[in-house]
Amino acid sequence: MDKDTRARAKLVVLQASVHNRNLEVSKTDKKPPNRGFFLFPKYDKIQKRFNLMIKKERGITLIELLVVMTVIMVLASLIVASMKKNRENAMDVRTITALEQVRVVAEFVLSRDGKYNAICGDTNKLSPTISELNDLQAEIDLNAGINKLTCRARQASINEYCVSVELKNGGYWCINGEGKSGKATGPCSGYSCVLIAN
Repeated sequence: MDKDTRARAKLVVLQASVHNRNLEVSKTDKKPPNRGFFLFPKYDKIQKRFNLMIKKERGITLIELLVVMTVIMVLASLIVASMKKNRENAMDVRTITALEQVRVVAEFVLSRDGKYNAICGDTNKLSPTISELNDLQAEIDLNAGINKLTCRARQASINEYCVSVELKNGGYWCINGEGKSGKATGPCSGYSCVLIAN
């Protein structure tokens, strides 16, 4: 092969490589689509949708507002109901404590007079003549309600009396001259009450 043939071959190869480079440059003039990560071939479509969602400013609908208000109202009613039950439980505890103090005063009256008849006054209330019982009557009326107390004491007997109160959460609490106290099935019947076995 002579020098001319070699020079021509080199020129052809050089022209071919320049032509290929021009083709590659023309192909790269167009911006390739953004494919994102190779694991997500449709990443560009997802990105476009996401961008549209961000750009679209939309307020809350009336239905969404009503749903939120309904949830808040349900939660508020549950809280109020539990607070009411807790308050009634606390009032019942105060009533029971007052009744146990009535028992202490009754024992004092028994030791002083030899009988219980002075602990009950008229109209099924505690005796107004003993100041401690007046305070306890006011405490019971405040916590259990007015006219919820029943007080009975036999005049001639030394151990027959019964005091019961209707509780806020249902049922009755009873104390009697036999030294028993507890939840009862109903108010005092005669000079005793039927206690519920624990």
